[in-house]
Amino acid sequence: MSKPTAATPRHSYHLTRPGSAHVVLPSPAARVVGAGGREGVNFTSIRGRIALPEHTLNEPRGTLSMWVMALDDLSAAAQYPKHGQSNPHFSQYVLLSDREVVPDSEAAHFSLVWESYWHPVFYAKFAPGSHLQNAWGPERGAEAMAGHFTFPRLEWTLISVRWDRENNLYEMFANGIRIGSADTTTPDLPHFPCGPALYLGCPALAVSEVHFFDRLLTPEEIGNLPGSAAITGAFQDHLKRTFVGDNLPRLDWKPGPDWVPKLDRSLKTKDHYHDFFLQGCGTAVNFTDEGFRIRTPDMKAYTASRHPVRPGVDMTRMYLWTREVFEGDLAVGFDFKLNAPGGLCLLMTQAAGMQGEDFLSDYPLRVNGSMATVCWEDVRNYHWEFYRDMVDVPNHLVCHACLKNPWFKPMSFQFENRHWETDRWYHLDFVQEGSRLRGAIDGVTVMDVVDDAYGNNGPVLLNGRIAIRCMMRTDMTFRDLKVWNRPHYKTRPASASLCPL
Repeated sequence: MSKPTAATPRHSYHLTRPGSAHVVLPSPAARVVGAGGREGVNFTSIRGRIALPEHTLNEPRGTLSMWVMALDDLSAAAQYPKHGQSNPHFSQYVLLSDREVVPDSEAAHFSLVWESYWHPVFYAKFAPGSHLQNAWGPERGAEAMAGHFTFPRLEWTLISVRWDRENNLYEMFANGIRIGSADTTTPDLPHFPCGPALYLGCPALAVSEVHFFDRLLTPEEIGNLPGSAAITGAFQDHLKRTFVGDNLPRLDWKPGPDWVPKLDRSLKTKDHYHDFFLQGCGTAVNFTDEGFRIRTPDMKAYTASRHPVRPGVDMTRMYLWTREVFEGDLAVGFDFKLNAPGGLCLLMTQAAGMQGEDFLSDYPLRVNGSMATVCWEDVRNYHWEFYRDMVDVPNHLVCHACLKNPWFKPMSFQFENRHWETDRWYHLDFVQEGSRLRGAIDGVTVMDVVDDAYGNNGPVLLNGRIAIRCMMRTDMTFRDLKVWNRPHYKTRPASASLCPL
């Protein structure tokens, strides 16, 4: 089968070739950086910038592509207040913007941004404001989002973005592989006009070529842009495995004789509700013959909650905590059914205080259903977002993300090459053996990672409670919850003689 004919761009910029139409603006001198058989322009200052006078971003549909090379390995990184003392935009690596003040992506009507914060990491926005404003604000903005993307050092990557305003399509590609999309659950995302010129200049990046097309290239055409045939190696294999998700391995775990059954609840009777503590939306849990049906308020209720009776307390989301505390290796299994599209659900495991104490027993019981308990407070845990169909994540395919909190350490990110279906049951398995964490849906492994106690992100977590957490506009049913432990040491009650009065 022959390859598609190479698409012809309307505007092309070869930044290291004499006669290219780009303009190096008055700024610190650019330098040419070469590696891997290609050269690109790089500035050693955040004030360095190049102008691209013509583009196609104001066309109803189109595609842009650019060759980018990172001078460092770029992955999510911990952030502290003083990191932005000199450069308030230190965490935003802007590849392209319609503002000459390139680092200030929020001011731009269009910008292509890689961000070192754990979420959203890599996105192309077609509206002014921050990612949070465009995803969660009262006036939404079109964005293509790629999730936990990394740039390997000194490796040229072909980044492409395509858009079709009429059909609400906004997508990102890396080396011809689709890595992200706009929220597919919201129709008619606003797409704002772009400025007359585009600018680039990030000291962490070198840029070789930029091309603009006045039509929507097909994925096949994007995968066959000039230079694509030479893309091979470990990073390309990583992109295919992570963002396509074909041929994922089966989970090969079964509880052995040294695993102790700790919890077994069908969730088909109201009595089982008393085995849990509910935090957040107090009316979320409904009792059915099939299991616990959890329904949270819709997005309108969430927006209205920004002016609640108790400011800062969000009752549109919820946590269902086990009353029992588990210690040692851990396995969790349950079935879940999607009753309607939309929403987000995550599993929290090994949730404890910062020194391993039982935070629900030691401290005041929590009421707030917001995300704060997951990662912005003093509860250490692993959180696996196993169902993600929310407004601020790529949801064109099933995808999963796992983090270690409250350090914001990304543990795993994985797409599956399928879509969620409503009114059918799925089975979830989570297994932690020492520092190794695995997760599977219907027996297909979507997470297999090893934690590290010596990477400035806390110890390997081996004790705590379990929670199922649902965000707003979620409607799911859960049944047959089972938990196993494999202890790492023996314990016995201390005798009174150890603690004399």
